[in-house]
Amino acid sequence: MSDLSSDTWVMSPIRSVSLYVVGGAAWLAFTVHAVVARQWAFTFFNDWLYDGLLLFAFALCLLRAVRVRHERVAWAAMAAGVGSWAAGDIYYGIAFSSTADVPFPSWADLGYLGFYPFAYVSLFLLVRSRITRLTPSVWIDALIAGFATVGLGASVVVERVLEATHGSTATVVTNLAYPVGDTFLVAMIVGVFAITNFKPGRAWVVIGLGLIVSGIADSVYLYAVSTDSYVEGGLFDAFWPAGMLLITAAAWLPAKQHPASNRSQALVIPGIFALVAIGLGVYAPIAHVNLLAASAIAATLLCLMARGGLAILENRRLLERTQIEAVTDALTGLGNRRKLGDELETTLAQLKLGSGEPVVLALFDLDGFKGYNDRFGHPAGDSLLIRLAAKLDALVRQTGGAAYRMGGDEFCVLLTETEDADVTVAQCGVALSEEGDGFAVASSSGAVRIPQEASTPSDALKIADQRLYVNKSLSRRSPLSQTKEVLVRLLAERELQLGQHVAHVAELAELTAVRLGLAQHEIADTRLAAELHDIGKAAIPDTILNKTTPLNGTEWEFIKRHTITGERIVAAAPALTRISLVVRSTHERIDGKGYPDGLAGDAIPLPSRIIAVADAYDAMISDRPYAGAGSSQEALDELRRHAGTQFDAAVVEVFVEIIGELEQASLVRGDIPSRG
Repeated sequence: MSDLSSDTWVMSPIRSVSLYVVGGAAWLAFTVHAVVARQWAFTFFNDWLYDGLLLFAFALCLLRAVRVRHERVAWAAMAAGVGSWAAGDIYYGIAFSSTADVPFPSWADLGYLGFYPFAYVSLFLLVRSRITRLTPSVWIDALIAGFATVGLGASVVVERVLEATHGSTATVVTNLAYPVGDTFLVAMIVGVFAITNFKPGRAWVVIGLGLIVSGIADSVYLYAVSTDSYVEGGLFDAFWPAGMLLITAAAWLPAKQHPASNRSQALVIPGIFALVAIGLGVYAPIAHVNLLAASAIAATLLCLMARGGLAILENRRLLERTQIEAVTDALTGLGNRRKLGDELETTLAQLKLGSGEPVVLALFDLDGFKGYNDRFGHPAGDSLLIRLAAKLDALVRQTGGAAYRMGGDEFCVLLTETEDADVTVAQCGVALSEEGDGFAVASSSGAVRIPQEASTPSDALKIADQRLYVNKSLSRRSPLSQTKEVLVRLLAERELQLGQHVAHVAELAELTAVRLGLAQHEIADTRLAAELHDIGKAAIPDTILNKTTPLNGTEWEFIKRHTITGERIVAAAPALTRISLVVRSTHERIDGKGYPDGLAGDAIPLPSRIIAVADAYDAMISDRPYAGAGSSQEALDELRRHAGTQFDAAVVEVFVEIIGELEQASLVRGDIPSRG
């Protein structure tokens, strides 16, 4: 709940308490007099004090309207209603104080009845101001509660008054106007209670008490008048000023906003009052209730029917909205991963039936977005994603395709395969880029053709993701590629021959990984690790690295630590963490006698086993400080001899085949004993 009067003038606590004490004391004095009925004080209490209490209530209500800007019209209307009541009573006292034959109805009744229309307006405006989330269903719930209350009141109170009322038409109409007016006022309050789940706040409770007290006084008065038992100045006369004072007190309570009941609660309220209406419907034929009660019962049932129809429409809209939200990215409004999966399934089903057209699926991943997010903050990052998504969507729609956000900074497009599909994919990459002061965001992509290269959604996404990863890894603009280039350049600057060695090892390792059927991202990891596998040697002194005689124990320990050093260097770049683990294991042996961890068999990462074979081969055919270059055949024979102990036998077998094919195609030196 929120306070609505924080910017308005509020009566000081001392002044408000003082006024309430004065008003309460005056009302208590009148009530005591009504009980004791001291005749010598009758005129003072019944005329001056009674009218004074009504005028006091009118003045405070008017003051609230004048001095407090918020809800001014609502409380001005209530002040007019209280003032009308007070005017009617003052007229009654002046016109009929000296006669026992008081006409009914009289002009005083016009003032009394004038209270009701003003009160209706005031309550309606207060509802609009203080009850939030007033949807059509909430209004219907209020009408259901109100009409059911009117039906109940008309069946009980109005029916009793109607039975006891006799005389002219004007007399009957006037007599009925009071209970009918009170019933509708109470019905409005019950409606407020109903749509707030009977938690409307103190102000509404006090207003409700005031109207109920006043209504009780009206009902008792009308019944007493109809049976000639009314005595002026009795106890129930005190109820009218009490009701007006309670309404005035509510005017000065804090103005709070209250939400209407939620959906789960809203279903309970109509149910409760539906039972009331059904009970009255059963009671009506037996008791022959009046027209107002019957009309109210019928109106309640009609509102219940409307509420049921509206509930069906709301549930249908909610279901439609839920279905849309389930396949829509909340941030960008593009289709999400689930939407893409559904459309891929549909496309493949159509292709199987021969009614569909081949499509191209392209995945995109933003380069540099994390840095943008870290520098400018997540709200700016979200705004960037929204802008890029809008550009991508506009471009793809022109080709009849669809764009999706897979999550994070990953996007996807689905295009009909045409001659220009590759061009469109490239244009999508441009759309997913933005440069500005201090930042540059681009994208990498991976595409797959369906059904030529994939027959299921999972296969299509897997292939596209692998190609995306390869392209991202090889992209010179990617942070990973830039980091790798720095490290490789460092190694080459340290020793030119070492740089040539890792380049040759990387080429051979990549070819072997491809022949072994590794996934695209595993192939990329293998090549990258091969390029960096000797980076730890940058920390080995030249005297050890270039020593031509056998190494002693201490020097050999330096050499064995280079894989651990290489792991630390590579892992310093978070994007290369997984590569650092491969680098660490490139000198492990299948029999577990390698270093640094003594791993054996399949415990050694497959990329490390591949690099170990390629590294050993290139070392044996190259000039080294402690040995000359051997022939390619000698190196291959050495690999075969140690297959299954030092090297992975399956890797060696494939590697030997590749070298044979390369030599036959004259792409390597063949029997040339060294690389230079």
